[in-house]
Amino acid sequence: MRKFLTFFLTALLAFGVGWASEVTFETNNSYGNLARIDQYQQVVSSSGVTLTFDKGANTNNAPVYNSTSDEIRLYPNNTLTISCAEGYTITSIDFTGTTSSAAKSGGLGNWSSNDDNYTITKTTSPAQAHWSGNSNSVVFTVTSSSGYQVRFHKIVVTIDASSLEDATLSFSESTCEATMGQSFTAPTLTVDPIAATSEVVYSSSDEGVATVDNNGNVTLVAAGTTTITAAISDNETYIDASDSYTLTVTDPYKGILDFTKTTGWNPSLPTSSTDVTGSYYDGTAYTVELAGSGYYQATSSGHHYLLLGKQGAYLQFPAFDKPVKKFEIVGRSGASTATKQNIFVGDVAVSEETTDATQ
Repeated sequence: MRKFLTFFLTALLAFGVGWASEVTFETNNSYGNLARIDQYQQVVSSSGVTLTFDKGANTNNAPVYNSTSDEIRLYPNNTLTISCAEGYTITSIDFTGTTSSAAKSGGLGNWSSNDDNYTITKTTSPAQAHWSGNSNSVVFTVTSSSGYQVRFHKIVVTIDASSLEDATLSFSESTCEATMGQSFTAPTLTVDPIAATSEVVYSSSDEGVATVDNNGNVTLVAAGTTTITAAISDNETYIDASDSYTLTVTDPYKGILDFTKTTGWNPSLPTSSTDVTGSYYDGTAYTVELAGSGYYQATSSGHHYLLLGKQGAYLQFPAFDKPVKKFEIVGRSGASTATKQNIFVGDVAVSEETTDATQ
């Protein structure tokens, strides 16, 4: 299996327009020895900085990671190019060598930069070395003779972005709610400058709850909470910027009033014909109003149902604290065809009148 020369980003500090940023690459010692022949022309990038390792004019050895001493090793004529995106400028590069004494100054004295701004700042182990200048790209070449190498485990690159513009992203709301099955309008994003709008990328922290397209339009998927983020990543024009809002998605309100049980209601519904006019709490969340004569009627199999008798008898639902999308009433088959039922809001029928209906 092909293995790769790998660094891990450990720090990134940024400050407003004209900011300087330190990007740190450091070995991790979690990989085995990498096959040298596989390592030439390997590229490692992070936060606008790219490291390019090249075999160069060496006909045998390419840059390699050595796990025993946790270090990167470059051999004679190997090169390392450190570059940054357009609009950035590299102002300094600091190397930290290893404690190995197999090569002069931990190996950091065995190469030079293309502009001769490279100096050894400490010659005892662990060695340290420094490059300073003003360049978009710096090339280091191993100049030692056979048997000497360049060895290090940490590089800190300082870049300046004084020529980049600052962008600001701001959502109109920091938190919002939506309900499945209902329309949802996402918070408005303000981008300053407006020209940076084309650089904005949207994302959802949990696409199982909601997804977002390239224009910020949100599609609800399921109940839950997600964070919608708009971001501009470092590029040739703008410094990175972002803003986000928390979206909570709920299911449509759904309640069940169960009249098949003979316990739990307060007060208890009678099991023989009587006047049931009054308020009844179902023991969980809902209080209904009943009017007229009625009682629990048992079937031959022992199941129960609510029977309301006489004209004008009614069941009044509780006031719900969320919009009601649908009522579904499950009745018992075999009801008298002389009995009609309907659902009203005030005096207005909001369903189709039925007789002898199970729903």
